Amino acid sequence: YGSHWNYSLRLPDDCFHFSGRNRDAVVAAMANDPAGRVAADVYDDTILHTDFVLSQIIQRASRLPGEVTVTYLPDHGESLMAVEGRATHGFREFSVSELHIPLLFWANEAFRLAHAAQWQALRERRNLVVSQDALFHTTASLLGIEFPAHDTSRDLTSGAFRPIPLKQLQFRIAGPADTRRLQDAANWPRACRALHACD
Repeated sequence: YGSHWNYSLRLPDDCFHFSGRNRDAVVAAMANDPAGRVAADVYDDTILHTDFVLSQIIQRASRLPGEVTVTYLPDHGESLMAVEGRATHGFREFSVSELHIPLLFWANEAFRLAHAAQWQALRERRNLVVSQDALFHTTASLLGIEFPAHDTSRDLTSGAFRPIPLKQLQFRIAGPADTRRLQDAANWPRACRALHACD
């Protein structure tokens, strides 16, 4: 599943909610929609389905004994023709939508109590914009895995964590090929959060 193109192939038959169509109707409508509005709706359907799958995983995990945690991070976002004027991902010049992805940590009460200081650090940093490379060091720390190359400055649970300064996060915005810095991007989605620690 997931949210890669072709979006209509990423969903069970009963999960076309925003597009309001069945799979065959979606495929036909996308073929006649160069503006990409239908594809954007089906992409939103895939995000909704991912939310459902994550909720099911968390529900099952919550019934497991002992210390349990779930972590989710997509590898990238997606540009949509109807929004950015280009589709999919992975081009030399990319959009903010391809960069801005969620990071979800969930843990049961036993895990949160056993790792109270680490969990509190995650909660305190839930609104930070962070790089994906923090996931490796953070997850290892949460699981008690020690190794020589562990970098506490990239571990969200560590007091030594240091976020990458926004001015160092550079990208190209789809459309004009001018290099922009993150804090200058007018279309950076302010309502989104790069790190979310669930209660």
